[in-house]
Amino acid sequence: MLLTGCDPGDMFVVRNIANLVPPCTPEAPPGVSSAIEFAVCNLQVARVIVLGHAHCGGIQALLQPEDSAQRETDFVARWMKIADPVRERVLRDLRHKTHAQQQHACELANILHALDNLLTYPWILRRVENSTLTLHGWYFDIDSGALLAYSPVEREFLPLVCPLDQQHRI
Repeated sequence: MLLTGCDPGDMFVVRNIANLVPPCTPEAPPGVSSAIEFAVCNLQVARVIVLGHAHCGGIQALLQPEDSAQRETDFVARWMKIADPVRERVLRDLRHKTHAQQQHACELANILHALDNLLTYPWILRRVENSTLTLHGWYFDIDSGALLAYSPVEREFLPLVCPLDQQHRI
């Protein structure tokens, strides 16, 4: 609420490990999918914000799946499979980069992956096409205190400078 200036109750918040959004499939885990459906279809939210952050433990688990291989249930590793395409792309394209650079790239790419997955839900796609719902990808850089927003026009994360109550789309 601090980032947006909203009062308690003004936002419908869904939190999960690594801000993952499963694609709309019959096999999708129902927790996040049902929360998204409720917010978009029942509450008629106007914006969906996928907020990632620096030093994300979920992304660390994504990049080091062997760390959880010895667990009895391995729920985390199964959940993180949603972001396997992100991990594979980053490790392929940035194999020469440091682990910290790969982690940062994964954190940003995962936000975009979640936004793409949101568009696989027919009720979200319809509302986006009708301009009654907007999707936003935000990234909080804990080290610098910067809040960045993805700009589809610039195809990069830029400092968030316009308040949400303005009609700017970035």
